[in-house]
Amino acid sequence: MDSCLYIWEYNKNVISLQHIYHIKIYFMNWNELRKKAIKYGFEFLEHGKKHDAYINRETGKIIRIERHWNQEVRSGLMNKLKKDIGF
Repeated sequence: MDSCLYIWEYNKNVISLQHIYHIKIYFMNWNELRKKAIKYGFEFLEHGKKHDAYINRETGKIIRIERHWNQEVRSGLMNKLKKDIGF
């Protein structure tokens, strides 16, 4: 699910909602990230204590994905995992 950033501005006792087109913040939960990883060629490797390991056999890259399926992925970690996955 993609979400856009909205900014509320307060000008001279008027509140307006402005949609910012050039800035997008994407929110993704762990389950969506897992599905994307599988779509990009990763397959389940093993269960850890709090994480599952997935491997891409073509690249040899291993990523760890938390099992908090409905929680949102923190932005810095999401960017790193997106880069590792390749999307």
